[in-house]
Amino acid sequence: MLRRWPPLFAEDGRVVFGNAQALAGLEEIHTGITAFFATIAGLHHEVVNEWYVGDDAIIELTVTYDRKDGRQVTIPCVTIFHTDDAGKIDD
Repeated sequence: MLRRWPPLFAEDGRVVFGNAQALAGLEEIHTGITAFFATIAGLHHEVVNEWYVGDDAIIELTVTYDRKDGRQVTIPCVTIFHTDDAGKIDD
């Protein structure tokens, strides 16, 4: 799964997950995503709604996290992203 992430982001891309500090650049993004996935056994996204305005996207999701203790937790989520001229996520 992690190998699919880097091609989606611009070299100077920026990611903010929840209330954590922003991750800037491909290396920080990769390190942060890798660290996050180390805390869970897996996850599944179900898209509820999608809106696109120019280079911006807003995706409403339901995310089910597979915990390492075998239980699952499902929460609502919204992802907002912007793409650059090359179609890569830059924020």
